[in-house]
Amino acid sequence: MYLTKEISETEASASWEKSDTASLFSEPKLLNALGLNSRFIGGYKNEDLLAAWPLIESKEGFNLPPSFSYYFGPYLVKNTKDEPPYKKYRNNLEVFNCLIEKVEKIAPKIRFSLSPKFLDLRPFQWWNYNKPEKNSFQINLKYTARYLLKTDINEEQIIASFRSDDKRKKIKDIKKKNLLKTRIGVFHDFDFYIKLYNETITRSGGSVSDRDLKFLKKLIELSSKKNSNSVTPLLIELNTKDFNSPLGFQLLLIGKNQSYALAQSTIDKGRELNGNIFLNFKALCYAKEKKILSFDFNGANSPNRADDKHAFGAETLQYFNLSLRKDDA
Repeated sequence: MYLTKEISETEASASWEKSDTASLFSEPKLLNALGLNSRFIGGYKNEDLLAAWPLIESKEGFNLPPSFSYYFGPYLVKNTKDEPPYKKYRNNLEVFNCLIEKVEKIAPKIRFSLSPKFLDLRPFQWWNYNKPEKNSFQINLKYTARYLLKTDINEEQIIASFRSDDKRKKIKDIKKKNLLKTRIGVFHDFDFYIKLYNETITRSGGSVSDRDLKFLKKLIELSSKKNSNSVTPLLIELNTKDFNSPLGFQLLLIGKNQSYALAQSTIDKGRELNGNIFLNFKALCYAKEKKILSFDFNGANSPNRADDKHAFGAETLQYFNLSLRKDDA
């Protein structure tokens, strides 16, 4: 018998720890630390918890994922690779049919993502397929770029994995001339970083919402605090060699031997000195030092953005963004 029920934060934490596909952003203690009101819906086969679906509340109800997050959505609790196909795909279909029915009542316009490791999208593809008057899932293929770190990799090997006439050459030049330094931590007022990020996005022709800026500030504030949570944000500041002139920063999310790149920003001088490249390099070096196995550059959808990230030696991975709506909406 397949069924759903709301699960406690303790149960959600346990399910997140077991899962190979859960986003770092789905970790309940992180959501609490960021001041988010969260709910977790569990999908069961009898008494066995097979899947969990995290939801967070905003002005839009429970329909939106957290700002700056990715892969935030339902996940399988257990690794199914050793299960026979007839079992794992049937369980996946039935439990998600139950979960979708439950979540649709809570969040009828939900938007979420499925991680690159998600088993099977067919429960979403075929939801209400013969009921055009009802909601169905719009599924959007997306790409990210992920750098895999071998356990014994060193700094020189990281540099050697970069494109020779681009990132590798520029990093070697920065190191030879001792042009830039980085340090970990928050050394300025939180609003300093928010202003810098907003200016960077505006300069590139984009815009960022107040909601996103407020959430970014929460992430930076949390990175400044000592905690023992499984998932924590971390800020790397870019500076000149004497640390008297901040040039930019990169914000990461660290946990489960993974690192997500969340936000990066540099002033004009930092860009002229190839500070963006140096920040990514130092983020990879930090991952190496902490025995992190993968670094996710977060988004490689346009050909130019993808090429820039592949120049660091990152491979392409597919994931999916989904939204629940009527076909004519």
